[in-house]
Amino acid sequence: MRTQLVVALMLVSAAPAHADDDADRAAAELAGAIRARDAKAVVRHLAAPLTNAGVYFADAGCSKRFGAPGEVRAAELPAFAKCLAQLKLQVTTRRSAMDDGAVLTIDPGVEVELAFDSGRVRWIGYLTQNGVNDGVPTLTAQTFEGLRKTGTANLDAVVRGKLEPMVARLHGPVSAWLKICLDARGAVASVTAPWSSQPGAGDAFVAAVGDWTFRPFAPRGAAIPACALQLLTYPAAQAPAVEVLPLAAGVPGKRSTELELEIDLDDIELVQPGGALPPPPPPPPPPPQNVSPSLLEAQRLRGNNRIEPEDATKKQIQRDGKTRVVGAFKLCISDAGTVAAIAPLKSTGYPAYDQKIVREMNGWAYQPYLVNGKATPVCTAVTFIYSP
Repeated sequence: MRTQLVVALMLVSAAPAHADDDADRAAAELAGAIRARDAKAVVRHLAAPLTNAGVYFADAGCSKRFGAPGEVRAAELPAFAKCLAQLKLQVTTRRSAMDDGAVLTIDPGVEVELAFDSGRVRWIGYLTQNGVNDGVPTLTAQTFEGLRKTGTANLDAVVRGKLEPMVARLHGPVSAWLKICLDARGAVASVTAPWSSQPGAGDAFVAAVGDWTFRPFAPRGAAIPACALQLLTYPAAQAPAVEVLPLAAGVPGKRSTELELEIDLDDIELVQPGGALPPPPPPPPPPPQNVSPSLLEAQRLRGNNRIEPEDATKKQIQRDGKTRVVGAFKLCISDAGTVAAIAPLKSTGYPAYDQKIVREMNGWAYQPYLVNGKATPVCTAVTFIYSP
């Protein structure tokens, strides 16, 4: 008879946790209903009353009725579902910190967080409700970076003096999430640090972004205020591969994760006192580290990152009435700085354009990316936006 020892670990800190399988499944089903433009399927994934803490709607009627924060009552759920079914979803690259949470990315690059209850959405809104511009759209990291005029997310040289003592004491990196809000002119209106791994780290990063400037966020040609969450890490090379959003103070939900570890006692080899433990097997090679597009762009040696469609595809885009075409691709480079792999994350919708992008990306080259002075293979996400 095999005996199992079940150990329950409760994590109750501000450290991010992954959303559970039920929330992932519910979010995937909701996203599928939205992509199918099936309002009846969407409404089955909504709970009443539903807290709407801000959603970006391109449709003027939906924006007027549901664009501002408020409660959506049961009688309003069908209309709210019809508005959700009009959204154009993009690839999501971040995860929610809530056990019952998920993230959706809406064209033109706006992120919203969802909280589920028994597989149904009970809360939806912009990221990190911390009392500062909570009703303002929050942008994806890629969209926000596309607005940048000056500054860089690699702040090692600026914060080293303040944060190196922390890193030395902790024997590991320190991080902070900044919420950066822009006004309709693109000027930085506010910078707050809703979460940091160590006291004082957030203040150091806030002080270091004073030289950042941006173009205005102008979806549909009209500039509007916008915010973005930026995860900053020192040293920058040790930033996490997958960004997990900080817990939002205004979102009711599960704030802890319970992990069960099943240990088969029959599989444990007892060691007599004074005996030596057998050596562990060698670890597998780590996967390439993910870095932000801006960090890798600084290493570029060759290649054009502004790839336009060929003339025939441009004419087809005009015939289709498209004013904006977006594609995203995962790019991995070797430790020598050459292209190692390219994988589509989001098609432009025009196969000839996708093929041209991949063809030209294969000709890109970079200086080797250094981590602790050693050339290292890395990956990033590259977004292409074409407007006729």
